[in-house]
Amino acid sequence: MLEGFSAKHPYTVSDTALGMFSEIKKIIEGIDNESVKEQALSALSQLARCLKNKNVILPHYSTLSAAQTEDGACLIEWHFPKTHIGLSFELQETESYYFLVSIDETANEVETKTKKINGELNKIISNLVQFVINNT
Repeated sequence: MLEGFSAKHPYTVSDTALGMFSEIKKIIEGIDNESVKEQALSALSQLARCLKNKNVILPHYSTLSAAQTEDGACLIEWHFPKTHIGLSFELQETESYYFLVSIDETANEVETKTKKINGELNKIISNLVQFVINNT
């Protein structure tokens, strides 16, 4: 079972950094495993910084959530109507990964791409934010 926070409303980057991100940060700070917590907090910080640096105003229809899974991992997810982006921070850092789920309603298909993070978190977050900019 996932326990976490999810919020859905229009917001700007400054609101996100001060509001939604602080709520997500509280969830992450409650995670038991220090390695998982450190990975997730680093990702959240990098995401906020990347959004601010690119002057992104986040769409009102997106949802950002965080949760600790039963096995102690942390899942950060960003939902859009036809796309779902996620970062999963595992107990073994080398097993942490990100994923992108795209839904094509006309073809009735769901495509999922998953890849390990492998120390490239900054690059991955930058690419995910660029994907959001290009596709929302």
